[in-house]
Amino acid sequence: MSPVDIYPIPVTDVLTIEFKDDLNSAAKIDIQNILGQVILRWNEVSHSDKIQIDIQHFPAGLYWLNYTMKNGYTGVVGFSKL
Repeated sequence: MSPVDIYPIPVTDVLTIEFKDDLNSAAKIDIQNILGQVILRWNEVSHSDKIQIDIQHFPAGLYWLNYTMKNGYTGVVGFSKL
């Protein structure tokens, strides 16, 4: 089970990233397009249990959200943008 939920999927304008355990909130988040290019990078995300990212300027397509938690856990979640 992932320590991160993202919604809505598909997304049209604002992507919400919710951390299930705020003690291990993300230290780094990268959003990559299907070609592996980093489109957006966040370092030292706030300790909030949710962040919202405006992606309305992203072209429609498939993306990967790569995250590294403060406890060292890493993961990848895919999402689509309309």
